[in-house]
Amino acid sequence: MSYKLICIDVDGTLLGENGIIPEENILAIEQAYKKGVQVVISTGRIYSNAVQIAKRIKVKSPVIAANGAVVKDWYSGKTIFHASFKRDEYEKLLELLSKYKLVAHFYTMDRVIAYSAIGSIAALVYKMKNYSKSNKIYVDSYLTLKSLRKKLKDLEGHIVKCVLYSIDKESLRRFRKEIEDTSDMSIFGAGSYSIEIGPKGVSKGSSVKILSNYLNINIEDVICIGDNENDIEMVKYAGLGVAMCNGVDSLKEVADYVTDTNINSGVAKVINKFILTKNP
Repeated sequence: MSYKLICIDVDGTLLGENGIIPEENILAIEQAYKKGVQVVISTGRIYSNAVQIAKRIKVKSPVIAANGAVVKDWYSGKTIFHASFKRDEYEKLLELLSKYKLVAHFYTMDRVIAYSAIGSIAALVYKMKNYSKSNKIYVDSYLTLKSLRKKLKDLEGHIVKCVLYSIDKESLRRFRKEIEDTSDMSIFGAGSYSIEIGPKGVSKGSSVKILSNYLNINIEDVICIGDNENDIEMVKYAGLGVAMCNGVDSLKEVADYVTDTNINSGVAKVINKFILTKNP
């Protein structure tokens, strides 16, 4: 099998300890890219952050960001796909984040719109960790729903992702159930104390399909690697769907192959086995 496209999740997959990309991963990616394989970052992170990571691994392939809401050839500047929340969708989120007393972050391609004092502090920490001259991230903070609603209305057509936070797991559980019961928005489990929401129909899987069609690459020539719930659709879609050993069980159940952990350069092992070795 001659694979032509490999889509790689970032957190828990490409990144190793302390958010650093293992040298083994960088070397394997470099060799695959030189062979003509498109190496695509596919992440829940916002677009500007995805581009920063693509530059770090020295590839000029398009990126998939915000859990599939953005697909863009960053090198040429061409937008391949872009989805954003409609007004009724973000209004529903505002209604429920108030009802369940949740902290919220709304995202554009390069901006975090934070709600509540805690949310504002968390957004500033995120900016400090990820900001650079080539990765500009802006933060807007709002303490009232009225001011937040006005900002979202001003940015209508640009909001691609929302993350809700709470230390009360039961509140998050009830929020998720109500969203599932009353809307068609995309829902991704992100962590014990957070949940990620995307526009209707958006997933990494749908965007891998869009990108592979754009690149004229067949499904059987695609590898997707991930570790979490938001990677399930792309791993199911791929000709070779790979779960990290440190990944969630629900992902491993649908994967064709389970590689080593992110700490042990599981991404490099997949590339070496299925792309760089002549007869894997």
